[in-house]
Amino acid sequence: PLEHHKTTWVTRRSVEFLRNHTRYNPDRPFYLFCSWTAPHPPFAPPEPYDEMYDPRDMGLPEYRERSLSTMPAVCRSSRARLDGMHHDPDRLRRVRALYYGLVSQVDDGVGEVLGELKRLGLEDDTIVIFTSDHGDMLGDHGLSQKNVPYEHSIRIPFIVRWPGVTAAGATCDDLVGLHDILPTLIHGLGLEY
Repeated sequence: PLEHHKTTWVTRRSVEFLRNHTRYNPDRPFYLFCSWTAPHPPFAPPEPYDEMYDPRDMGLPEYRERSLSTMPAVCRSSRARLDGMHHDPDRLRRVRALYYGLVSQVDDGVGEVLGELKRLGLEDDTIVIFTSDHGDMLGDHGLSQKNVPYEHSIRIPFIVRWPGVTAAGATCDDLVGLHDILPTLIHGLGLEY
């Protein structure tokens, strides 16, 4: 059920942290790391996210019938995890719909945390970074999960809201890595490394 799902748990604990910080340590800076694990196998979102997207509306993966002989050997285990799913369009579409449902559930959780920041008056004095550690192949190249160096596995969201520094709606095409976050924050906040 939604109330017992791990995504709900992370959202609730994050909101609780913000409330406790405001109540007990309002004059101190804080760091909150909200680690939603979704979307991640098994792709089993709770209601209503499990039916949020119609599988018939999902496109099929790119290059799903690609021969393993055209890819690095490391791809073999990623193909094996699909268990033949790349040959079953209906199953692929259903998995993609469930994946999107999990993404929407995380989006709603992020919205709750951002809403709480605003409600508590912390919005204008808090840097928010939204990112992920990897993507998922979801059948592209006939592969699954993350262990391959292709676009669907390595392209991730990276959104920064830094009051007074970033502009709402601005985009940047620079290549960044997660290892850049800490040094950037230290430099931008004028902290000692």
